[in-house]
Amino acid sequence: MEAFTARTGSREQSRAVGWSAGIPTQEAVMSDTCSPPPQQERETALMIQQTLKYAEDLARIYQEEKQRRKALELANQELKREVSARKAVEEELIKAHGALEERVKERTRELSQTNERLQVEIEGRMRVEEHLTASLKEKDVLLSEIHHRVKNNLQIISSLLALQATRVQDEKVRDALSDCQNRVRSIALIHERLYRSRDVGKVDFAEYLQDVLRAFRETDWEKTGAITITTDVEEIYLGISLAIPCSLIINELVTNCLKHAFPDGRHGTVRIEFRREDDERYVLTVHDDGVGLPPDLDYRSTSSLGLQLVVNLTELQLHGSLQVHSGPGTTFVVRFRDAERR
Repeated sequence: MEAFTARTGSREQSRAVGWSAGIPTQEAVMSDTCSPPPQQERETALMIQQTLKYAEDLARIYQEEKQRRKALELANQELKREVSARKAVEEELIKAHGALEERVKERTRELSQTNERLQVEIEGRMRVEEHLTASLKEKDVLLSEIHHRVKNNLQIISSLLALQATRVQDEKVRDALSDCQNRVRSIALIHERLYRSRDVGKVDFAEYLQDVLRAFRETDWEKTGAITITTDVEEIYLGISLAIPCSLIINELVTNCLKHAFPDGRHGTVRIEFRREDDERYVLTVHDDGVGLPPDLDYRSTSSLGLQLVVNLTELQLHGSLQVHSGPGTTFVVRFRDAERR
């Protein structure tokens, strides 16, 4: 490039000093003699082009590298900010973890103290429960003993009434003593059933009625074989406050049937039914297929002590209702509610 410029400059200078265009000078002759051949010029031009292209490529690469470095710097700055943010988050997490650990330790101490207090309270309640269990067992034993003694005392009274009846000549008085003996016996059977029961406060009334039937079978009515007593009783457990009135009602009604429903040795059947109407209400039915009640009999105002007892026990003890149906035979229906379930 410099050689080409020098050559061109020397020609320009020769023209400037006034040399004729047609007369070559010595410098011109020498210059022409020293000029490179055309092939060398082409190679030189090619080298210049390659050099320029290489320079352009270097400039382009430099710009790309510069942009890449700038992008890397931006990415580095973003990464630094992200790392800083993550470090801040980690520090917050470490602080939160430490606070959580302290809260867990504090809560654990509180739970441990509460557990100790509960353990002490449980031990105290267990001691109280053991004491109550022992007291309940003692109470059951005492109640069982009371029922046993009451049953024995009632049996003594029944035996005294039976002994007194053998010394009485008047038949009405003897019958009255016998009725009293049956009433006392029905109550004694309740206490005997309570004495033998696992639950000293409840009576299995179906089993109790079997005891009553065995007692009635020992009487003259059942020995003749003329009268049959049947039962249809559900599995019902009654407290003593209901069991004794029911037992007396059954005793009075069955005794009345045996005395008056089958005169002159007539054969017949007495049926006892006891069932639930619902969870609270019960129905007790005593039915016979005998001659029935007299048409003009008012069972509420009769002089019969047995019927008066049935009415009073139903309305005053059981707080129930009594219905009487006559013909054919006689049916007494007693409905009452269990006060303990109200």
